[in-house]
Amino acid sequence: MPNEPQFVTCHCQHCDGHIEFDGSDFQKGETRSVECPFCKLETKIFMPVQSNEPKPSPIAATPPKPNPPATKSSSSQKELFSIKITSRSAAVFFAITTFCLASILVWEHLPNRSNPVSGNQPVSQHKILGSDTIAVWWGGDINRVRLDEANFERNGGVFYVRLKNTGRLVGQVSGAEAEKVQAYLSGN
Repeated sequence: MPNEPQFVTCHCQHCDGHIEFDGSDFQKGETRSVECPFCKLETKIFMPVQSNEPKPSPIAATPPKPNPPATKSSSSQKELFSIKITSRSAAVFFAITTFCLASILVWEHLPNRSNPVSGNQPVSQHKILGSDTIAVWWGGDINRVRLDEANFERNGGVFYVRLKNTGRLVGQVSGAEAEKVQAYLSGN
């Protein structure tokens, strides 16, 4: 009469996968090499030793550990740990450095916004030239126009902008752009 199936689970020595098998035909202390169904590497399975004490979990059977192979010296292990820490630290250092340098480069290319616009002061510290452009708004569109290619008509805090060569009305400016026009017209 064949033995009744006795299902047991062992862990793969490589991927720690749970390998379930019928251990009813195993002898006491016997191990067998099998291919792990998860990682496809050869691993050992065995029948766990039965003790009289109740086991917390029959599924978590692990193979007995053979005599450990000669291990690296303590200083070698410290060196390996040091190398891992150093490489991680270097990666973090380079990531932070790259972020900081990129931030500085972007900041350097932003327009100067440190001078608040107040009263009749020009928007920027540099002299407004005719080759400078302004953003002209008209009918939902925004176009850039050179100051020296436009005529301006003031109406309160708004300037209407006409092209010099055609006399065509191209839009209006207000706010900071109107202050830039005022600075240009007054010769800074």
